[in-house]
Amino acid sequence: MKNIWVLSVKTSLPNTCYNEDDLVTELFAFESFDSAKDAFYEKYMELAYSTNEMFDENGVLRELDSYIDEMLEEEIEDETFLTKELCNKIKLALHTVFYKKDLDLEIKDGRYDDGMICVEVCGNEVKLSGTGCGPINGYDPVLHTNIFNMAEKKDYFLYINDRFGQEGDSSELYIDLQEVELQ
Repeated sequence: MKNIWVLSVKTSLPNTCYNEDDLVTELFAFESFDSAKDAFYEKYMELAYSTNEMFDENGVLRELDSYIDEMLEEEIEDETFLTKELCNKIKLALHTVFYKKDLDLEIKDGRYDDGMICVEVCGNEVKLSGTGCGPINGYDPVLHTNIFNMAEKKDYFLYINDRFGQEGDSSELYIDLQEVELQ
């Protein structure tokens, strides 16, 4: 028995799509985790810096950035309230991983809610969904990932459906890195 690492990329980028039939899938196989991890980073960076609706010219998620800009800056004493600072930490972390830098999110585990969206943090895993941890515009979650620290040899994923404020079509990106046992 031999194990390999499989990188699966399913996306509509650089285009938008109306349904899952519009997504294109690519599969890559690697003998080592390090090679697979490097390919993950490179594919993510390639997609983020291509001309598309999901990312801006700086590799920042457009809809997340817009959402952060529109958030209130008032001081809320409830430590479970979703703040601009916390959202900016997530945005910066998603950008930092392009450069193959493992990082600790430095966000206390928990559920953060601003009445519109909910962010759940557990270790270095982040999930954005609607309030009550339900869908945003029918999609749940709109962002779910554990790629902030890829030092450990384990399965990693990045799922983005950028429906923070869009109606109609959207851009979608699903990247999985999994260890597979060959029979």
